[in-house]
Amino acid sequence: MIRVLSLLVCFVLAFGCATDYSQKTTEHHRYIPPNSSLVLMINDLGYLRDSISNNFFLRNLNDKIPLARVLPKIELLQSAPLSAKCLLAFTHSGEVLYIGETAKENPNDSTATTPEKLFTRKEGSILKHSLEGTDVYATRSNSVVLVASEKALISAALLQAEQKPNPIFKKLYATSNERLPLNLLFSLHEQDTLRSKIFGSETTLDLKSFGKWMSLDLASSPYELRLEGIAVSDTSVTDFLGLFKNTTPLPNTTAGFAPSSSDAILSYSFADFERFSTNRQHYTSLQSTQDPIFNAVEEVGVIFKKNEKAVVLNTYGSETLSDFLGNIRQNGYEYQGNPIFKLTQTDFLNMSLTPLVTDFNAGYYTILDNAFLFSSHKELLEESISAFKNGNTFDRAPAYTLMSERIASAASILFVGNASYMQQLLDGQLMKDAHTKGQHSMFKGNFVTAQLVAEGDFFLTDITVRQKDGTLKEPLSEPITIALEDEFSMTPQLVLNHTDKSGEIVVQDNLNRLYLISEKGEILWKKQLDGQIQGRIHQVDLLKNGRLQLAFTTDRQLIVLDRNGKSVDGLSRSFEGGNLNPLAVFDYENNKEYRFVVTQGERIFMFDRAGKDVSGFTYRKAKSPVIGTPQHLVIGNKDHIVFQLADGSLKILSRTGKVRVPVSKKFEFSGNPVFMHKDRFTFSDAKGVLHQIAPNGEHTRTDLSLNTDHGSTGSQNSLVYQNDNELHINGKTITLDLGIYTVPKLFSIKDELYVSVTDIQNQNTYLFDNQGRAISDFPVYGNGSIALSTTKRDSKLLLAVKKDSNTLLLYRLGL
Repeated sequence: MIRVLSLLVCFVLAFGCATDYSQKTTEHHRYIPPNSSLVLMINDLGYLRDSISNNFFLRNLNDKIPLARVLPKIELLQSAPLSAKCLLAFTHSGEVLYIGETAKENPNDSTATTPEKLFTRKEGSILKHSLEGTDVYATRSNSVVLVASEKALISAALLQAEQKPNPIFKKLYATSNERLPLNLLFSLHEQDTLRSKIFGSETTLDLKSFGKWMSLDLASSPYELRLEGIAVSDTSVTDFLGLFKNTTPLPNTTAGFAPSSSDAILSYSFADFERFSTNRQHYTSLQSTQDPIFNAVEEVGVIFKKNEKAVVLNTYGSETLSDFLGNIRQNGYEYQGNPIFKLTQTDFLNMSLTPLVTDFNAGYYTILDNAFLFSSHKELLEESISAFKNGNTFDRAPAYTLMSERIASAASILFVGNASYMQQLLDGQLMKDAHTKGQHSMFKGNFVTAQLVAEGDFFLTDITVRQKDGTLKEPLSEPITIALEDEFSMTPQLVLNHTDKSGEIVVQDNLNRLYLISEKGEILWKKQLDGQIQGRIHQVDLLKNGRLQLAFTTDRQLIVLDRNGKSVDGLSRSFEGGNLNPLAVFDYENNKEYRFVVTQGERIFMFDRAGKDVSGFTYRKAKSPVIGTPQHLVIGNKDHIVFQLADGSLKILSRTGKVRVPVSKKFEFSGNPVFMHKDRFTFSDAKGVLHQIAPNGEHTRTDLSLNTDHGSTGSQNSLVYQNDNELHINGKTITLDLGIYTVPKLFSIKDELYVSVTDIQNQNTYLFDNQGRAISDFPVYGNGSIALSTTKRDSKLLLAVKKDSNTLLLYRLGL
């Protein structure tokens, strides 16, 4: 996969694409020739260029593989009218086809031999033109422009457009993430010629035996490169991925047995060894019966430490394997209470587990819990025993914790560690030479995670490379100061700019003017509203086209604005009498079929995304005024809509408004939200008591002895509450300086939870992780609750906080 990126960088650096951000059409993929080996889908050229220039790995990759080494005919298209969104298809023989929108004339190009001149002919004709002595071909079909290095490739593309698309390719194309700058689709079966044209003869990279097709989306930050997507196995089960077809991955435990000083671990997991063994027979063409010795094995792991290896077999029942080993072992010795035995047969793992285990000498073994560890050197087993007993294992080492945010809970294939040992994953399957050929120094020595999760014939794929040396956490930036014309009236919020994936700020002043501000501090627009915004602003995608709107309520109105600040017809409306609560927006199935819930005293309104009343929802009038924002909480596959009422009632309803969880008790609500914690509806009352209600209605209470003005929040696995200057995060108490604190806010960022509070008396904003550890560079200056969010453009975090009455601060940081 890293090799494919080499081609990407060289290609993009060679081009000067126009910045015509025409919307990507579904027509483009119809023209991809059937003999394509690689397809680059450029979704946002400016975004991609930024990613390359800002990323440590991509920026330096072109130095390792110069442009002169890449397909010479790419240079023919340097002047082609490439739009911001386009496809580039490479055949296995090295020819290239550009597929894009009809481009405009380039007013700065006065030459007579430019590809723009190629598109003046009538539609359907293929025009040949010479650029610097080499032929190039072009045509137009509907609104699609085709430019190719061979005329036959144009013909093949036009013919393919009339055919049904390859179903596998169509699925890969459909699952690619268009919000990222680049998607790569490539055939693993047709790489030989293309590979040699790019990399010459110095590499023996061979992907044929690994799988059939792969689709990867590019995401990057300055010190990290990430490829995520899916891989497809051949239906004949003759490729390496086919070993895990129709298996279920289990949690990977190998890192918990490896010494912390290990260089890397490699883990293969499967819930059914017999299914894996059947797949293995197809892969190796073995006709022998399955060996029941390994039937209880659910994970095969490899530990790498310098020039030594250990193999881990994790089992759910060890009796059969233990009996087998008892017959081939000699007298052992004890090390820290664990016996280590020498084996008289040393190649049985190769015979039974190839290709997962190859060229391995199982000279010694020991047992830790239900795991069998084998090595050719007893010293590595001794280190593993000591590490396991002392809690000094690889899963607690910097190499692992650095990448832990990227590691799935269960993977069919998992590699974590030094990139130099990534070769071992490829050994025997992808590379004929398992030494240093084809390794680039920029990857060597850095940390990698590579994981594939089996889902039938498809494999979810995630490959991440992160720089080991240098800056691993980007420092907090100096804040940008943004001044409004009048005082703030709401906590600033961060929203996404769907056009360039950057972050933006929305905030309102005391004159009821709403501002949209760029992450550079520029006020993009301001809009006069009829009153103060109630609660938070929601971003929605009403038309399901990636273009986002802002939805909220004021005292009298439900308002939906497009990104230019214009009201969206259909949903925006007024409510006679006013007194509206904050808007709630539910997306039950995450399919953008929104439900907009507006509450007005005892009255409850629910609208769909077209603004029509949802007649199936029957809870239209409560017995007491609704307070706060209605909430949508999920347990298992059941939805729960929660209302707090002024008389102390708690209503937990179904989607249709029927009672789902009966609650007879009444509470003195504290103003803090109800949240789901350990599958229980959890909230605190004004007396500082924590209440939890189970799905069957069972009620438990815990007296936390909190003050009336305490704060509480949480999630399924986290509980956070604040009392005066004491902050409690998942059982850890943090004593802060004496001051006046905002209630704690919980943020989910990159699959991690962060907690923030601000001391408004001393103007200090604090940020902690979910273990109560302070984030470095904090506290920062702040005078209110913060907004914290990632930007999809560069994966950095934006933090917005009030500075004084009419000024806010915007920080950028990396976590």
